[in-house]
Amino acid sequence: MDGDHRVAADRHGLDILALPSPDWLYHRLTVTGPVDDLARFNEAAAGPGVVPWRRDYDALVEHLVILLIRPDRLGRSSLAIHDARLLAGKMRDIFWRDDQLALEHYYRQTRRCPFDLHRLVPVPDSILTLGSDAAASMRWMWEHWGTTWSLRRVCDRTAHFRVDPATTRIFEFWSADWTPWRAVATIATAWPHLTIVLRPYY
Repeated sequence: MDGDHRVAADRHGLDILALPSPDWLYHRLTVTGPVDDLARFNEAAAGPGVVPWRRDYDALVEHLVILLIRPDRLGRSSLAIHDARLLAGKMRDIFWRDDQLALEHYYRQTRRCPFDLHRLVPVPDSILTLGSDAAASMRWMWEHWGTTWSLRRVCDRTAHFRVDPATTRIFEFWSADWTPWRAVATIATAWPHLTIVLRPYY
């Protein structure tokens, strides 16, 4: 990728590759090791496969206020600014409660992704609250994952190979723009009894 496609270097001089329409690259990840260690890894790695970015509730309030005080075709506003802010605040609280319940339910029930980077190298709450488009969020993802998007089309392909599934697990996935080397290095350090081999197909 040429420099025109990169986010501007941050104050640490780090170039962050974050394309609005990324190139998706195919990878195969093989994890081998003792039965008990691999079983624990499988349990730890499974999750929803998405990053639970938080809604910007302050921005939501401002957007709702604008909608509530917008004049009709005759130029009349239905609500005073004070009343609009009160109503928008109540609506924000409802959205927040609904979002929290939905997230809690989703994360309790969903384990459809067998290799979830957010489960293995979790994005901290301080970053999640900034939203996915914030420069600090993209910088964190790039520094800790090596890609600024969640993995896509993650699947367990172990059954398609002549291996013992008790000691070997084979995943395939697509990552945005680059290989998630940094995340895999962190995972390998956290699971020293497992051998993790990542093969990109560029």
